[in-house]
Amino acid sequence: QYKLKLYNSTTKMCRKTLLGPTFGSPVRRLLVLPNPVLYAESGEEKRRYLVYITDDKVGILLLPHDGNPHNTMCLTAHPGQVTEVVVSYDGQYVFTAGGEDCTVNMWTVNTLSLEANALLGGEDLEPFYSLIEGGRE
Repeated sequence: QYKLKLYNSTTKMCRKTLLGPTFGSPVRRLLVLPNPVLYAESGEEKRRYLVYITDDKVGILLLPHDGNPHNTMCLTAHPGQVTEVVVSYDGQYVFTAGGEDCTVNMWTVNTLSLEANALLGGEDLEPFYSLIEGGRE
């Protein structure tokens, strides 16, 4: 199991331990996706996202992170190891660099698909039942 720990930046104490993205290898790097417009026209705050890499995958995670497996998605970025990830200044593109394949990939960020996945996964404890053998029996 892969876990993420959230720390209080002032006291340096662990606030929460949450289920991290489980895509075969631990998260190697996390970046906050820049969002130049944090407030929608209606005045409500827009959602924030984290971009992460594992050994061979790139993914996006919906914030605030609560451990819900439906609030993250991932795809295979390179046939070998992903060595680096950066995001564009406007948060619309993610760039990954492969080690052995010597390629740089540019990915367009589509947060709507992640939002839809999160809504379909359910609310409260419902998404977590699928993680337990036997579910909600």
